[in-house]
Amino acid sequence: MRIKFIASVAAALSLAFIPTMAQAVATTLDVQNGGNAAVDLQAGDTLDVTVAGPIAKTGAATHELYSTWSTQSLRAIVDDLSVPEDNITWPEGWSLEYTTDGTTWVDWAVTEPTDIADVIAIRSRGDVNTVGENMFKTTSSGDLRAASFAGGGGGDGYNVAIGDNKVFNMYHHQDGTATVQCHTFTGDLCSTSEVAIDGYSTNHSSSVYSDDASGKVYGFVKRDSDDHFGVLCFDFSDEPAVGCGFTELETVGAGEGDKQDIGSSSQDGDIIWSISGDGGQLLCFNIATGTACPDNGWGTSYSAFAMDTGRVTAIDGKVYWTLSTAFGCYDTVANGLCNGSSPITLTDTENRHAPLPVENTGGTFLGACDIYTHACIDPNGASFTMDTDLQSFFSAQDDVSGVAKQNAAQFAYVDNRFYYLTQAEKTDALYSAEDWTFYGVNCYDFQTEAACVGFDGLNREGIDRIYTVSSDSQIPNCVWANSDSGTIVPLDATTGEIGCDLGNPIVELPYDAVTPRMSCVEEGRVSAWESIKVNAPAGVTVGDTRVSFFDSDGVAVDGYVDLTPDASGLIDLSGLTSDDTGTQPSIRIDAGDVSDALAQEITATVTFVAEDPQLCFALEADNYCETNVGNPVQGSVPDGIIEGTSITRPNVGTDVGSKQTSELPGLNALETCPSSALEIDLPIAQLASTGIDAGNIAIAGFAVLAAGGAAFAVNRRRKA
Repeated sequence: MRIKFIASVAAALSLAFIPTMAQAVATTLDVQNGGNAAVDLQAGDTLDVTVAGPIAKTGAATHELYSTWSTQSLRAIVDDLSVPEDNITWPEGWSLEYTTDGTTWVDWAVTEPTDIADVIAIRSRGDVNTVGENMFKTTSSGDLRAASFAGGGGGDGYNVAIGDNKVFNMYHHQDGTATVQCHTFTGDLCSTSEVAIDGYSTNHSSSVYSDDASGKVYGFVKRDSDDHFGVLCFDFSDEPAVGCGFTELETVGAGEGDKQDIGSSSQDGDIIWSISGDGGQLLCFNIATGTACPDNGWGTSYSAFAMDTGRVTAIDGKVYWTLSTAFGCYDTVANGLCNGSSPITLTDTENRHAPLPVENTGGTFLGACDIYTHACIDPNGASFTMDTDLQSFFSAQDDVSGVAKQNAAQFAYVDNRFYYLTQAEKTDALYSAEDWTFYGVNCYDFQTEAACVGFDGLNREGIDRIYTVSSDSQIPNCVWANSDSGTIVPLDATTGEIGCDLGNPIVELPYDAVTPRMSCVEEGRVSAWESIKVNAPAGVTVGDTRVSFFDSDGVAVDGYVDLTPDASGLIDLSGLTSDDTGTQPSIRIDAGDVSDALAQEITATVTFVAEDPQLCFALEADNYCETNVGNPVQGSVPDGIIEGTSITRPNVGTDVGSKQTSELPGLNALETCPSSALEIDLPIAQLASTGIDAGNIAIAGFAVLAAGGAAFAVNRRRKA
């Protein structure tokens, strides 16, 4: 094996001559595959290339990574020129550029190359700010985590799901297509306004559920090809949003292919539940893992048309379900009836609402009740009777059984209250004199054992024919109403008025702006945290702000919630690691009692430790010579030459960089054309192949020292 290292003897300088405050850094060129050492270069080999370039100067700078190769023997692999990120990885937020002539560099995002064979070098460039070795500093603004929803919607809506500052709804009773629509909190449609997936149908209760950690939305649907029920996935984590697969949960098949033969659905933590009619199975899906539950498909031993009587309410590890006249309690741990107790029989066969969770005045959960018969089941499967105050509340409400029977009525249960639709005659002057019914929102407070103040069941402007009231998983004190017209309206959970009291504005810093990924692997995004400094504009008192960390799954990081900055806005984070936060955490700043406009002016400067910037891609080996020396045998290939260069261009000071080169002997290379790599004209006065910047050694700051022969390893893989 011949491996040629091009480096100056200056690389052998003793570290004793480097100042204490200096940093020894050099470009690293790594050409490998699975740790297998390359002994030659043959046609069909694929080389995985990584160019790593440490930041050579402290402070603000532009950093550049280059790679060139011998085009006679190597060619970059890009399967789709419009999507280079499928094959090339470069630092997040940096540009990716290419050259076909060695002189002009073209931004790939603006103009993609016509033919990958024409590309003879690539580079990536971006702005950085460092305060030490692998220690980066970023300053970023954030988005208000919640703002008043300005209204919106579409289609025949049912419930809504809240996730990633978006509002989702899925059109109900759609034949042949399942559609999820997305709005921002401003009421505008998301960049991908809808994702419609053919081959699936939705029932009346087309509920959606959002998983914040993955950015995915899930809904129960029927697959038309075999009439099986399951959960369909919609991925809104990136643009454009796309479908992400169907998970079959029920194999008996809908009765006569009817998409309505599935009941209501309910969520308990990460688990969502529904019930099928033909076969009477409890259907279970985990939105955090995107998979069916191990106990999915438990049989109730009952069968009935689920649109009329199939209902579920999941809470505290139990699922309270109805089908036909049966009302039972399922224990998710025991995978059977709660304490083995048989379902009770409901005397009312027509009016079926989802079992209602009930509690006492102290907030202790008691069980679930049927609204019409007042029959109840506790978590042990035992029967009890609904409290008389709650009975009186329902007796005073207008009848919405017609909506409930269509599997189109659902409540919100949150903070010792439940919120439910009601029905009344249209008399409000806001509406025409047409004599027809509409639905408003009622509320019952278990702590006061009375109707909630402010919720009188009357309609509010914009709310019409409500199907559901949904609790908000992200915004405190907010419930959402969705109606037959698809109109989505947020309600203040305390006053009943349209619009939610969001409390102090919360500024959320996007992780990709706070800790942009420099290395080619997600794990290198951040390894440790140093500090965060809240930069408060005039009108915001920094001492009134609070900083909280939530990990990649959206869970609050213990000990790092509601932190108070010092007088300068600084908070020490030296005890925080990526093991605590994950690599994609959420940093939220409670702005205090200020306006939304002022809160949006807050920025934060975060100092953290991460891996060096990297440029990663693959090269395919072959004989790309225009003219060969002789008549080479099959598989012959010229020598392979690969170069990697990194340059730090500080905003103030001298540019510093270094370069590494490897040469791999090709098979029968003497019978092919000679190989050569592009020598890029790098306008750097003090750039040497060793990376030594003598001027920088003489002053405080980083020194740049090539790592010599230890700078890179070379491996290759055979193409199958």
